[in-house]
Amino acid sequence: MERLNLRKSSGISKSLGTIISILGASIVTLYKGPAIMNKALTLNSSAIISSPDQNWVLGGILLAIAAFSTAAWSIVQSWILKIYPAEMIIVAVYCLFVTMQSTVVALIAEKDTTAWKLQADMGLFAVLYAGIINVTYRLYIMSWCLSRTGPLFVSLFNPLTIVISVVIGVIFLHEVLYFGSVAGAVVLVTGFYAVIWGKAKERKINVESTSEEEVSLLQDGIEQA
Repeated sequence: MERLNLRKSSGISKSLGTIISILGASIVTLYKGPAIMNKALTLNSSAIISSPDQNWVLGGILLAIAAFSTAAWSIVQSWILKIYPAEMIIVAVYCLFVTMQSTVVALIAEKDTTAWKLQADMGLFAVLYAGIINVTYRLYIMSWCLSRTGPLFVSLFNPLTIVISVVIGVIFLHEVLYFGSVAGAVVLVTGFYAVIWGKAKERKINVESTSEEEVSLLQDGIEQA
């Protein structure tokens, strides 16, 4: 678990960096501002944005809830890994229960049986990619990082996914890039590197203190001998 010491610069940097990262992710999600790139698409996208079927505020709130839930799960998983350090088995059990819950929800939500048919097209590729890469491989990497860095470092990457999705949308899907996305990304990355700096300084202090303790124990052993 992470230790928070507001009397040290590393603890202050981690705390402020986390708050700044959350603020940056909120700006990217909730604030748009003027268009910067792909302005020609603003006329067409404005009708889509103002559509009654979309609610950006509700989407931002749900995204925040998902981020906090993922962070809570990371904390619980770090506890489990301390007691039972077997990443593959934990991921297998997790995927089993997720599959069972998703199957029940899908059977209730989707009444059309034809929607369950898989064909050899992009839909099948999407299902395989989501199951193998987005779920299994991602969960294993997260578990591996949790066992070595702790839940703070892993949870901190969740807001970065918002910025990455914006960049991919602008480059590959030619979506409109708004000022709010750029400003929020700058704020988010600033907070991210503040936490990284605090973690690095805290690790350096721990290594120095450990080496000093080893030297003192070695001196005590020499004196006793």
